[in-house]
This record gives sequence, C-alpha cells and structure tokens, in this order.
Amino acid sequence: MGILVATILMYVFPAKESIGILLPMLIIGDIFAVIFYRRSVV
Repeated sequence: MGILVATILMYVFPAKESIGILLPMLIIGDIFAVIFYRRSVV
C-alpha cells in the first residue's frame, strides 16, 4: 500500500514536494504503530 501511495505522489508532485508530503505521513504512522504495539509488548 505504501508503494502505491509513493508512486501516485511521484506522478502528481515533483520529487521534493512528494517527499515533503510523504515523510510526515510516515512519521505519524510510525508513532501510531509504536503506541499500538507498545501495549502488546509490555
């Protein structure tokens, strides 16, 4: 799914703008994953 989003952003926006849009989305996704899986580990 992530590759599909990156490909679509690549076609819609230039490289720097697509990275600027995608990077905060990935960081937020990582934060939610850490919060969710933290409950399973402890």
